[in-house]
Amino acid sequence: MYRRFIALASTLALILLPGLASGQISPERAMLNGWTATLNQVEAALGREDLADDDLDALQNRVQSVVTEALTFKDELAPRVRDLADLLGSIALPEGTTIEDLPDVAEARERYESELEALTGIERQTELVRLRGDQLLERIVERRSQQFATALYARGRSALSPTLIADLAAESVNLLAGTWRVIAGWSRLVASSSDAVTLALGVVTVLIVGVVLVARALFLRWVQGPGSQGDPTRTHKIMMAFAVVIVDVGVPLLILIALRALLSELRLLPPSIDAIVVGLTVAVAIFTVITGLTRALTTPRRPAWRIAGIADGTARRTYGIVVVAAAILSFYSLLVQLANITATPAFYVPGIGGLLSIPTAILGLVAARIVVRGREALSTEERRRSAPWRILTPLAGLAALITIAAAVTGYLAFATFMVEQIAFVWVVVGGFVLLNGLIDVVLEATLSPDGKVGHRIALNLGLSDRAIDQMRVIVSGVAKLVLVFAAVLLVAAPWGFDSTTIVSRLQGLYYGVEIGSIRITFATILTAALIFVAIVAFSRVLQGWLEMRFLPTTGIDPGLKNSIRTATGYIGFFLAAILAAIYAGIDFASIAIVAGALSVGIGFGLQSIVNNFVSGLILLAERPIRAGDWIEVGPDRGTVTRISVRATEIETFERASVIVPNSNLISGVVTNRFLRGNIGRIEVAVGVSYGSDADQVRDVLLACAKANDKVLEDPAPFVLFMNFGESSLDFELRCYVSDISQGLSTRSDLRFAILRALRDADIEIPFPQRDINLRDLPDIERALKTANPNANPVRRDRNE
Repeated sequence: MYRRFIALASTLALILLPGLASGQISPERAMLNGWTATLNQVEAALGREDLADDDLDALQNRVQSVVTEALTFKDELAPRVRDLADLLGSIALPEGTTIEDLPDVAEARERYESELEALTGIERQTELVRLRGDQLLERIVERRSQQFATALYARGRSALSPTLIADLAAESVNLLAGTWRVIAGWSRLVASSSDAVTLALGVVTVLIVGVVLVARALFLRWVQGPGSQGDPTRTHKIMMAFAVVIVDVGVPLLILIALRALLSELRLLPPSIDAIVVGLTVAVAIFTVITGLTRALTTPRRPAWRIAGIADGTARRTYGIVVVAAAILSFYSLLVQLANITATPAFYVPGIGGLLSIPTAILGLVAARIVVRGREALSTEERRRSAPWRILTPLAGLAALITIAAAVTGYLAFATFMVEQIAFVWVVVGGFVLLNGLIDVVLEATLSPDGKVGHRIALNLGLSDRAIDQMRVIVSGVAKLVLVFAAVLLVAAPWGFDSTTIVSRLQGLYYGVEIGSIRITFATILTAALIFVAIVAFSRVLQGWLEMRFLPTTGIDPGLKNSIRTATGYIGFFLAAILAAIYAGIDFASIAIVAGALSVGIGFGLQSIVNNFVSGLILLAERPIRAGDWIEVGPDRGTVTRISVRATEIETFERASVIVPNSNLISGVVTNRFLRGNIGRIEVAVGVSYGSDADQVRDVLLACAKANDKVLEDPAPFVLFMNFGESSLDFELRCYVSDISQGLSTRSDLRFAILRALRDADIEIPFPQRDINLRDLPDIERALKTANPNANPVRRDRNE
């Protein structure tokens, strides 16, 4: 890496030396010189061993500024270079002439070529500056990562070590004594420099602060008290939660900030007291933010206003535990600030942090257990709302166990860091829940077609209510995606990650082996896997958003909705695989050669699978069968519920699922009753006796059809005289229904109505009649008489 820096510096020197020798430096070259000087200074500073995190941040900002300016300048140069190149290309000599015949053209061409060469050189130098800046940024990232790991994973005495506890107790006494001396000295300063105006101002300030704190306490007591539950909407819940956070967090902080400003204005704020006030403000901020968010989300004594999906008893007990844990964290923050003032030994801050991390982690374990056991008392809807807590709760419990183990084994800084991260993640998650709800509230108020603002926007832009609703869903999805990205960055930031170094850190894991021209590293594999998982997860989220939020607002038929959702999943999967492979450095040409060699064997072995896969793509593209269609495939009939990559699932009317390979649907005979619409024809056969009036029967059947609300008026129902049956006149009523899936129930309703109508009209529905003639009856009679002489003779028909 250092050799590359030397080569870059040498190249820049060779390029810049001619301009320096001529004594004329253009503004562009002066800018390049300034960038180079800045990068040289940063590189020299990175050679020092005593750089703190703040120093690295300052160096990173300087390099990032140079890189940003270089990129901007290069973008500005690109059109100028392109215009000059086009201009040179447009200068053409007339036929039959040479450049010597046109000296003006030759001069212009030479001037333009000189300018193009100069701009191209500056463009290349700018690119070199950018590359060098990127390399310095990588060095800074590596340096910060090493320092972070060294400080975080340093091992010392166990938090339960008696000697450590004794040393911490002794230093705590010294810390309190030193703090008391600072406060006592400040009180003497206030007493000696105060006059009547200052005292009056102090009394008024105390009264105002007291009134504000009493009002805050009353409001929070009303929020926490049982009160009138009512039936609040989600909008009311979100707005009340924000009001609780603002009052609970904002009021104490504003009071402390105002008091600090007042003391500073009165010149009663020496540096030591200012540091104590700052520490107190930070401690109050930690306590109020944690407890305020918990109070806003759980509302322990007002379950009707609760946003989080937890039970009543769970909310009250969890809130109490969070208050105690927040008090410990804020107390530790104040001790750190006081330790800086009183110059305690270096072991004190990590030691007291590791010691306090144990009870805090134990409280976290207890809270996780309460939340897990409290899920048993939730309803189905509340369990659905509590899904995020179900995922985060075991993670919090695992982090608490790691914290306790780290503190006991002597990794005090790591234990303190883990406790702080548990609290920080809770704050980020709570803020995410509130902001997520606020996005819905704001968009519902501004872009809802039922609201005044949304209706006015629709009128001014000429949009329909459906378009406004779609706009609201899209804006909501984008805003929540940005919110998720911001939350992830916030959670990753304490670990040394930020938006400019996440990729660099993943690439910095440089353990691996080289196979030919490809380097296989843990970082490459991990990053490729993360890229694949992230894109697939995003496609699944997009599928759910399309299915649940966006597509229901459109007028697209269910089949096309299913095709869009399925195609989105396929595209996301293939895109994830391709991008992950590209990042991993896989050569697609080599893959093509191997695939070509194996294609014959794979073709024979996976022929049916490939056939079904291609058939599935054809089904999604041509859409002869869609989700929701009523189809008949051989002996099976039912509704299509899902079209996947290999097979199609059909749900029969007996609620059985039939899996049909896609190739059968493409190459076989399929009856789709919903392909051109849901309208279908049904037939009801009716037989009446031969003595019935055929015209009257027709009128009765048509009247029954017209009286049924499921039968369409257009096409109109009609009656056919089908046949002279053996024992009845056979008619058939044919009519159309708007939804053929209701054909069976419509036939049943029509048969009930026809039976009642025929009975009311005294029209008989005959049953089959048969006449039986017995041949050789005398012989049968003699045989029976011989068998039983006392039997009565067979009665004969008088017409025999």
